[in-house]
Amino acid sequence: MEALTHDELDFIRGMFTGEDCAESPQLAQKNAGTQALHLSRALAQAKLSLGEFKLWFPIQFTPSDLGYLRPLLACPEVIDMQGLERCWRIDKPTDIKVRSPKRRITTEVLSISSTGLKMRCGAIQTEEFTLLELPQQHRIEIKLRACRNDSDTVAANIIADEHYREKLREYIFGQHQKRFPELY
Repeated sequence: MEALTHDELDFIRGMFTGEDCAESPQLAQKNAGTQALHLSRALAQAKLSLGEFKLWFPIQFTPSDLGYLRPLLACPEVIDMQGLERCWRIDKPTDIKVRSPKRRITTEVLSISSTGLKMRCGAIQTEEFTLLELPQQHRIEIKLRACRNDSDTVAANIIADEHYREKLREYIFGQHQKRFPELY
């Protein structure tokens, strides 16, 4: 096994400190993919425990002007550790609506997480373009894929692009902070 050069060690140190330590942009470009993969694997397993909850931080890499990859932590996903490990759900949210722009109708959301929701059925058809209306005029474009139905409700997976998913995670994380201030 070869020893790392000083430039390579500086580059790795810089990934953890946020400083541009390597002097050579060519070295940064050459090693960025490999180093980012190792860092990504390490951080993908990182979770912060808060009692019966864990926070999982999605990570994104953006290139700097010199070609270095900078890790950016996105808004955390709240994981409920009681029973099955799953995304934390908000039961009976009073400030969220699901709207079908095509049909100009709105339905009540009974519970929501960053990956799915439960709503009154009948009005909104799954697999059609839908708006999820959050407080302060935030609208998230989503599609819903039904996974369970009963007589008056439907549970559906949320399908959205990363930008809208991030907005939903921010909303849910904010609600979690309000409900459990003692954890923060």
